[in-house]
Amino acid sequence: MIVQAGRRTSKKHPSTSICMSVLAAAAMVLLWPGTATARAQDVHLGADFLTGFPVGKFSNNLRANGYGFSAYGLYGIPRIPMAIGLELGYMSYGSDQRREPLSPTIPETTVQVRTSNRILASHLLLRLHPCGGSVRPYVDGLVGFKYLYTRTSVKGNWSLEPIAVSTNMDDWALSYGLGGGVQLLLYKERPRRQKNRPVHLMLDAKLRYLRGSPADYLTRGSIRQENGQLVYDISRSRTDMLLTQIGITFRF
Repeated sequence: MIVQAGRRTSKKHPSTSICMSVLAAAAMVLLWPGTATARAQDVHLGADFLTGFPVGKFSNNLRANGYGFSAYGLYGIPRIPMAIGLELGYMSYGSDQRREPLSPTIPETTVQVRTSNRILASHLLLRLHPCGGSVRPYVDGLVGFKYLYTRTSVKGNWSLEPIAVSTNMDDWALSYGLGGGVQLLLYKERPRRQKNRPVHLMLDAKLRYLRGSPADYLTRGSIRQENGQLVYDISRSRTDMLLTQIGITFRF
């Protein structure tokens, strides 16, 4: 589908309200008085490098993998081998860059124009980790949303901050799925006081499959000019992805 416009504003999806309700429920669970014991007993804080492989029509449209990072926090549930928390992720799946004159009347000075395609994700995370020790396999369940957006920025030759930034297009998608992984103990710090818990540094590797509801999005090269007008080639499909992640986790 081709749309001619200077900028496309975001639209509200029915999935947006569903995701917000899910995350609000997660916040209530984490703030419930009973979880104070869980926070004291078992806390996981981690960060990963991730690679996203689009699946199906999403892969045909993107024609590229996504790369980025994620961070999460988990609180252990007392007396059962489960933990609950939130995970945030960022991914870039392609960009275009070119130099343009600052203006028609100042062709001697050029600026850098960069258009980037990105995905932000937020998920409620429920983890089952039945085994303890130095090798800890686990299974994850996730539900949340993806925010897909394309943004163009303009920078001068020596400027660190952009002169101007514009969001060309954005949309929301419901996201849910399953995954699994394993944590390997790298280092264990002994507590200095008897009441303190030891700190574990874990190598963390995981694989996930996330289903994603249909969304509108732009891809690399989908913005162009024709006869002085800006043309957007908008793609639409499900946003399913396979994710591989590797990083470190601190467990308290």
